[in-house]
Amino acid sequence: MCESNPYSFSYCNISGSPYMLSKEQSAYLWATSWCSLISSLYGLYHYRWIAILPWFVFCSSINYWRNPISHSPRRYADIATVFACITTQVYWSQHKENFVPYLQITIIGISFYPIARILSYNGLIWPSVIVHSMLHITGNIANVVLHHYRFQPRTKCMVEICKWVAL
Repeated sequence: MCESNPYSFSYCNISGSPYMLSKEQSAYLWATSWCSLISSLYGLYHYRWIAILPWFVFCSSINYWRNPISHSPRRYADIATVFACITTQVYWSQHKENFVPYLQITIIGISFYPIARILSYNGLIWPSVIVHSMLHITGNIANVVLHHYRFQPRTKCMVEICKWVAL
């Protein structure tokens, strides 16, 4: 079930178990996954439809980290959900007044993933887990930055649409 190839996309722990991490490490990442729910609720409070995306990430992440198996559909669904949501948010935020700080924080957050993989590959599992949790935390700080902007409708039609959506 686990590949011995160190360059494989999956990771098997030292005992060859298909589980990515120990129960304590998985529980830690499961707990930090709740940040997505917080950033989603923050965005919804500010009437941002895009805030539904962190909710999708929350659902997929909680589902994966409750029982993280290397080669599982839940893992690939989590990765695909995160990729799709980040791509959509970056595209959507391009013309927002806070695009630059959002993108900077997002890039910092994404940079934690390869660092965590390198640490994991070198057998530094707890440091890898902590760095991966920084990905969760930083990514959701970026979401809060994205949701915390003052949207200025540019046309009368947009003003009416915004009033209707805010009901």
